[in-house]
Amino acid sequence: FGMFALLFALTFGDVKSVQAIAGYGWLPDRPPINNSQLVVSMAGIVEGTDKKVFINFFEIDLTSQPAHGGKTEQGLSPKSKPFATDNGAMPHKLEKADLLKAIQKQLIANVHSNDGYFEVIDFASDATITDRNGKVYFADKDGSVTLPTQPVQEFLLKGHVRVRPYKEKPVQNQAKSVDVEYTVQFTPLNPDDDFRPGLKDTKLLKTLAIGDTITSQELLAQAQSILNKTHPGYTIYERDSSIVTHDNDIFRTILPM
Repeated sequence: FGMFALLFALTFGDVKSVQAIAGYGWLPDRPPINNSQLVVSMAGIVEGTDKKVFINFFEIDLTSQPAHGGKTEQGLSPKSKPFATDNGAMPHKLEKADLLKAIQKQLIANVHSNDGYFEVIDFASDATITDRNGKVYFADKDGSVTLPTQPVQEFLLKGHVRVRPYKEKPVQNQAKSVDVEYTVQFTPLNPDDDFRPGLKDTKLLKTLAIGDTITSQELLAQAQSILNKTHPGYTIYERDSSIVTHDNDIFRTILPM
């Protein structure tokens, strides 16, 4: 038994630009932060070649409790949580596996075709974590790195990760049926329009036998019915993107437009 999840983005939304910390230097005009953060600014290098793969920078919040009303930590496993110390500070232990998984997710998030997937293998030898003063934080024997969170400060993980082209793993247990879970998200056609549904809905669409098909027309009709519940009178203009995931795997199939 398996499950497929379909994510459809309909019409299109605006893109918010962000500024990155890249290379050795820190940007002096970054806005002040409320919580200690690790900024991950890395690139992938394809194993056995000198080809590089771009990875958008991202940030990891290092505190479970906001220092001054900031956001709380998200996206890391229970292992990568702060732990108490005698002096009341809250250092944060970052597990190597969690960091690699976070980088893998960021790498996948920016893939726009099915032949662009790379699998993160490990950190390259030039991967380092530093603070703003250039102090290097070294990994323990288990590969984890412990960072202080007080005073509030930023750390930078830079360098490279080793990657290889992703190969789909063979199916071990053949399913007889598949649950199709459908997630549809709407954005306004005109970014300046007052109509901003901000609607994202997930429903169990149907159970299919192996070899059955589901049509684009059926998916469009389902999406329109979802939109009609809260915004009657509006019509879907176009499909912006479609993604299929299998059993919540982070690697997914991007459907052609």
